[in-house]
Amino acid sequence: MGVIVARSAFALGVVSLVVLIVTLGVTAAGTLCAAASCAPSEPGAASSGESIDLGEDESDGPSEREQTGAGADGPAAGPESGELLESVTPSETGVTALAKLDPGLLSAVQQAARDAETDGISLLINSGWRSAGYQARLHDEAIAEYGSEDEASKWVDSVESSAHVTGDAVDVGPYNAAEWLSRKGARYGLCQIYANEIWHFELRPDAADSGCPERLADASSAP
Repeated sequence: MGVIVARSAFALGVVSLVVLIVTLGVTAAGTLCAAASCAPSEPGAASSGESIDLGEDESDGPSEREQTGAGADGPAAGPESGELLESVTPSETGVTALAKLDPGLLSAVQQAARDAETDGISLLINSGWRSAGYQARLHDEAIAEYGSEDEASKWVDSVESSAHVTGDAVDVGPYNAAEWLSRKGARYGLCQIYANEIWHFELRPDAADSGCPERLADASSAP
C-alpha cells in the first residue's frame, strides 16, 4: 500500500512538472511572437522583418525616351523621328516621314513617281520630314565625319535651316530616279536645290512656268 501511494505521488509530481514546462513554453512563445509581430499577413504579403524581392531595378536601365533621344525637339531615332531604315514609295503615306510632309510637296512627288514609272524608272523616297532631334543627330554625325561644322554644313543643314524639319524637302533615289527628276522636275514644281545633292528636292510651284531657280553650290550657301 505504501509503495502504491509513493508511486502515485511521484506520477502526480511528474505530471505537474510537465504542465509547468508547457505553461512556461507557451508563455515564452507568446512573448516572443508579440515582440516579433506574428500577426497573420495578407496572402502574398511578406511578414514583418521579411525582405521583399522586388526583382531587378528597372530604373537602372535607360528609358525608352533616353534610348530614342526623345526630348523637346522630338525623338532622334526611330520611325517617329522620320528616320527611314529603307526607301519607301511616295504612296506609303502612313510612314511618319511622308505623313508630315507639306501636302503640296508630297502630291507633286507622287505625280512625278507615276510619270517616272512610265519611263521605266522607280522613284523612291530616302528621306522626308525629320524631327529636330533627328536632324540635330545627323548634323552632329556629319561634323564627326567631315571634321568641322563648316564642312559638315555643306552636306547636312542645321536644325534651324533644314527644309526637312519643316516638311518641305525630300531626298529621292536611286540615282537614275534622282537624275530623271533633276531633268524633269520643274514641270511638277520640284527643283534640285543644291548642286552637290542631286537627290534633294523642294517644291517651287512657279517652276512649272518659269523653271527652277539657279542651284546653290551646297547647303551652306543658302541665304
